[in-house]
Amino acid sequence: MDQEPDISRRKGRETLLTLVLVAILGGAFIFFLNLATMGYAFHVLAALFGIAVVGFLHYVVWGYALSQQVAGEREEERLKEQAETRDLD
Repeated sequence: MDQEPDISRRKGRETLLTLVLVAILGGAFIFFLNLATMGYAFHVLAALFGIAVVGFLHYVVWGYALSQQVAGEREEERLKEQAETRDLD
């Protein structure tokens, strides 16, 4: 029992260390990529970020609403599959 807090604290440190190293190495990679391409890498990354934002907004506006509309149909299909599975058993 005494080792559980130590293990969870160590897991937290491992996760934090991983995130910090990824951030540092990723930042260095982006910096040198930007330096090597004379600034074009920043524009490419900004465009990718913009595309991701538009995709997220598209999901918020259309995808979630569509998911809610077909939820009943999905439930009916799931129940039908369960009934078919029971019939086979």
